[in-house]
This record gives sequence, C-alpha cells and structure tokens, in this order.
Amino acid sequence: MNLWTTFVLLFMIDETRGCLSSSSGGSFYGYGGSRAAASADDPNGGIEGGGTPETAFYDDSQSKTKTKGITFDEFETRKGQCERAQFKEYTAGEMRNIATIVDYPHKSELSVGEGGRLSCGFDQEREFCAWFNNGSVSFSKAIYRDAFNRERFDCTSPRGFGFDEYFLLAGGESLSGEEENRVAILQIDIPCQLGEGTLKFDFWTNSYSVQLKVCMQIEKQEEPICEYMTNPENPLTIPFPGSGDPFKLWIEVNGLDEKSIVLLDNIRYDGQLCQMKTATTDLQSAQKDARTLSICEVLPCNFNHGNTCFYSLNGIGSTSPWLLSDRFLGNKLTGVHKDDYNDIDRNLGYVYVGNDYAQTEEEVFVMESPKFVNDRSDVFLIFDLFLRSFGPQLRVCIDSFDYCPYSNPQVNKTKFWFIDQKVYLPVGMKKVYFIAGKVHKHQFLAVDNIRLEKEGNRGNPCKKFGRTSRF
Repeated sequence: MNLWTTFVLLFMIDETRGCLSSSSGGSFYGYGGSRAAASADDPNGGIEGGGTPETAFYDDSQSKTKTKGITFDEFETRKGQCERAQFKEYTAGEMRNIATIVDYPHKSELSVGEGGRLSCGFDQEREFCAWFNNGSVSFSKAIYRDAFNRERFDCTSPRGFGFDEYFLLAGGESLSGEEENRVAILQIDIPCQLGEGTLKFDFWTNSYSVQLKVCMQIEKQEEPICEYMTNPENPLTIPFPGSGDPFKLWIEVNGLDEKSIVLLDNIRYDGQLCQMKTATTDLQSAQKDARTLSICEVLPCNFNHGNTCFYSLNGIGSTSPWLLSDRFLGNKLTGVHKDDYNDIDRNLGYVYVGNDYAQTEEEVFVMESPKFVNDRSDVFLIFDLFLRSFGPQLRVCIDSFDYCPYSNPQVNKTKFWFIDQKVYLPVGMKKVYFIAGKVHKHQFLAVDNIRLEKEGNRGNPCKKFGRTSRF
C-alpha cells in the first residue's frame, strides 16, 4: 500500500471518527477520547462544558500558507502529474541531504519558569524556545533553499506543509539500535496550568509506517496518557486538561528509519499558566541562578508570522484570551480593516480582542510579558493601538495591576490606528501587562508593533542586541 492510498483511507476514516484516536493508554480525559476528538474543520468539536475552542488564540482558518491536505479533485490531478518523471517523489535521504541542517538542543534554551517560549516557529536564532529533544533520535533545525523542488515535494506525500523558514526535521538517515527504540521526542516541562489547554502544530511525513502521538504525564502519575494523531490536515490539534501539578507534554514519533522522514513546525501552545503554590529549595535556587532576560529581548514584538514573541495572551487574571490575527476582521464599521502603516515590513499581524457574535463586556483580557530586568532610566514602551468604538478600554500596567500609567485615548472618527502610544518604563521594573475590558459585541481593540525608544526619541536602546526597536 503506498502513501497516497493510505492518505485516502485515513481521510475517509477521519470523516467518521474525528482526527484523534485513543491510544491503549487512554484518552487525556479518561473517557474514550471524545472530548479530544476535535476536527480541524470544526474548531469547537469535542469541547464540552464551555471549554476553549481551538481558535482561542490564533485564527488560522484562512492562512496564507497552505498547510492542509488535498481534496479528492486535487488528488486525481496531482496523481497524474506525479507520474511524470520530472516530478518523481523525493526519497527521505534526498530530503535530508538537500536541507541545511542545524543542531537542535537537548536542553531548553530557557525553561517555562525562566520565561522560555511555549509557542515556537523555530525561525529566530535567539528564540528561547522551551521545547527540547528528549529521544534517541534527534530533531534538527532545517531549511530548504535553492535545491528544493516544491513540485517534487508535493508528489512525495499528500500532506500539505507550509515552509516559512526553519522547521524541525528527523529521520532520513541510518539509525542505530532496534526499531522500537528509535524514537524522536520533542518535550516541554510545564509547571502548572489553569484549565484546559490546546496544542497545535504542523506535521509532515513521507511514510505511512511512521506513528505520531502526543503524550502528557503529570508529575505524581506513573504512566503517561497518550493520543495517536491520524488527521491528514494541518495544523494537528489536541486539547488537554489543566493540572495543578507540574507535567510533561511531548510530541513523539516512532517508526523512523533511513527511508522515512518527518517535518514539524509552528508549535502553538494555548493555555493559561498558573503560579506554583509551593516551591522547593532546589526550584528556588534554580530560578535565582537562571539568567534573567533583558528588556530588549522580551518586550519588542510586531506579531507577524504567527509569532507572539514572549507574550502570554492569556495572562494572570485573564477571563478570556487576546487573539492573534494575520488578516482584516470584523464588521466594516468598527472591525480591523486598515493597515497599520507603522508596520515596516508590511506584514499584517496584530493581537486583538472583540468579535461580532458574542457579548464580552464582562470579560477581562490580559496580555502578560515574562519577567525581565530594566536597568535603564530613559526607556519608553511604544506601541500602536487600533480603536474605532466608544467603550473598550485598554490599560498598560507595570509590575502589578495597581500601577497602570497608560489608558487609551478617546475615539477619533478620523483615526483607525493611534500610532506611537507611549509608556515610560521606570528603572527596576520587571513586567508589563496589557489589560483590555468593556468590549461589547461588534467592538474591537487591537495592539501592534510593540517597541522601545530612548527618552526624547533619541534612538534605539537595543542596538547591542542586533535588532531595531521595532523588532
């Protein structure tokens, strides 16, 4: 059976049972996996009791980069095209050999507790991703350049995969050890989570023998709970429950050999972290010794390319998350339908609150930065604000909700984006909160292009980090 035939069978199976099948270890929710069976075409599928839908943080239903599988019409067209010699499929070895490969760490650059990122695109050199290798087979960072042929890639597998820049790659080479011991694992350690979370990522393989599963193991439990992933469409999505105890979450790939290869990209973790109630001496010592991020590493962000940088969109005290968008949205009168001309690379990306279908005036939306150090006395936080409605409120608070030196301006009928909103950052401060509220139905508020500036518009305070103040 070839991979194309397998794809059709999987597609037909998924139409009847949803995208996730339970492993022998049981469902994340302990009753057959029905809660976790959320179809990519039904963002709310399988989520009960007011849980968070899969689109809670990032609306990718109209993504500019094709990552999903193909339709049956496309299948027939592509099948004929791929029979021609010039479009022959890639072997796993060829795909590995033409890639530029960089080692990916077996220890996180920064742990979650130290401010490491839970959502990673793997494109930035200093991404500080909290995901790390933990298997006998390692994932590597990879990128395809001039030698890569997209038509041949499309003929290799019916799965779609969108190439931005770097992604993770495993397999396509001779591997030592018994087959059952050849496992690629990408893991993250999460200290605590309030309520349900969602993990989304893009996945591609050339082999139907490769097995993919996502596992969760709570610190006090002996056995992990795993879900096998079978849906042919990206992004793969799985919800998982919250835990007051630390837990490990990992993506596991089995069945790799020199004839099989897997690609993985755009990991998006949607969930609300909580403060640990207690901390051991060892944990306190580790946190004390951990390198503190600088203000220039943490705060600047333009929210392009599906990247929220270091910000948590569902920060402490939030009753509903901020959302990330890469397109215009909402009604024509009060929705976001104008470019922020301050977005210097002309990519549309921003975070927002509001919608046209539900009342949210009682909700509180908190976007939170990780802890950092500000040892300067002349730095301002600059950002752009979209606001077209009377009612929505935005405050920017420093270190706590008690000190909020910024409140949004009044609506101006001639303005869509309020450019260069400014907040002074006092020396010694450690955290920033963007808090929105009183957002009624058909109202929107958005933030973009967070950056830093010296007092008196005297230039970029972050030059030594090799970036502009607009990231």
